[in-house]
Amino acid sequence: MLGLGAILLVSVLTMGSYAYTVNLSASTYEGLTSEVFDVLGGITINSQGFKGTKSNFAGESQPCTWANNGNCRTALTKNNYEYSVILSIAAPVPAAATYTVEVQWDQSGTLLTMGTRTVTLAASETIGDSMTFKFDTGVTSFTAPLTTIVSVQ
Repeated sequence: MLGLGAILLVSVLTMGSYAYTVNLSASTYEGLTSEVFDVLGGITINSQGFKGTKSNFAGESQPCTWANNGNCRTALTKNNYEYSVILSIAAPVPAAATYTVEVQWDQSGTLLTMGTRTVTLAASETIGDSMTFKFDTGVTSFTAPLTTIVSVQ
């Protein structure tokens, strides 16, 4: 029979923070990152996190043209994880402005670029308009926790 001291020692040794591999079905939504946003004024970001890609998609040609409730995507591969963010116009932005959205992620201390998308605005965007940007991770599983960095310049 184990004594109380031995039980407590086992309990303490089994507590802690562990990295784990995320490998879920293509329809499962997971937001398993700490996120850093570096954004120019007038634009806000709302992360949609990670989810499995349901079908292949060639990606929009670059630069994307801003379309309210539209998409600007890298090529997406079925069963890979995709990371998505929604950009919204929060204040007046210059007409014909071009923004570059870059997503990087840090796994095991190595910062890698997941993808870059460029979008051009016309003069018709209004405050509250939004557009979704999707980036293929290139993997069907990843190790969490990780850090995701989104820049809009």
